[in-house]
Amino acid sequence: MKKIVLPVVLAGALSLGLTGCITLPTPQPTEKVVDAPAETEETEESTDISTDATAGGVAQPGDVIENGEWFTYTFVNYDDASATIQARLLSSTPATPAQVDLLVAEIPQLKGYNVVLLQFEQRKIDGAEIAFDADYTSFIPATVTGQPAQEVSVIGWDDCPSESFSKEFDAGTESITSCVVGAWVDGGDQIGGILYTGPSALDDNPFSQYGGEPVFLKS
Repeated sequence: MKKIVLPVVLAGALSLGLTGCITLPTPQPTEKVVDAPAETEETEESTDISTDATAGGVAQPGDVIENGEWFTYTFVNYDDASATIQARLLSSTPATPAQVDLLVAEIPQLKGYNVVLLQFEQRKIDGAEIAFDADYTSFIPATVTGQPAQEVSVIGWDDCPSESFSKEFDAGTESITSCVVGAWVDGGDQIGGILYTGPSALDDNPFSQYGGEPVFLKS
């Protein structure tokens, strides 16, 4: 059985910090078969990643990125190692009734909220070794006007996972997909994408939602 922890942070006048625990059946593993042509295509794709790394340049504070487009940024960990990463918003999907019921069962204050799952993809271009680091906390839900939206922080939920940098990601051979959960009430500002709020390891972070200008990835 797999435990998931569901703390919630709701932006606005009232800030809540709640924790609940749920057990879900562990998904059965599936066998993945990759033939020789697929491996060739994957290698070619990795080469493409390195060649378009600087397309459009590194993102600047306040940039607006259209849905599905890649943007480039510098990741810095707490050891001051840095790497060039690209990210893009993949999807913005309303939570199913079953998913909402699961969240509300653990977080009653979510009752009446509209919940959205936002998936984004990351790939490493170059730089220092960063395997097992992560920066999914640098991405938060945004309103349609590009302002920070109400966020539900979920840990260990297979429906909306948060991924660390794998060895394959670090080598530049695989991308990773992570997810954030946004919430809004009828009559309020709807969810309209995600914000990149920059590396938390930097003391002077120009992308910070507190005094900086995040990058807005529109859905």
